[in-house]
Amino acid sequence: MYTYVIYYKKSKKWMDYLSTFDHHVDLPKLRKTVKSLNQGSNKPASPNQSISFNGKVISDLRKIAAKFNKQFTSVVSTVAWHQ
Repeated sequence: MYTYVIYYKKSKKWMDYLSTFDHHVDLPKLRKTVKSLNQGSNKPASPNQSISFNGKVISDLRKIAAKFNKQFTSVVSTVAWHQ
């Protein structure tokens, strides 16, 4: 019962907030709301991280993607081959 009350109050607060602006006029406020929902907070995104494959550190995004692709497609083809 207590959880339902909290859920209801949060729902009501959210609906009241959304009703305070017109999405045609208050576009910056709408963008800020959507951005906060997507990020969860106003913290800046963490920078991309490097990764190590076979003891070799890679920080280039395309090379990381290629290594992941090679790693997981080779595992799938190996599993499919043995079945």
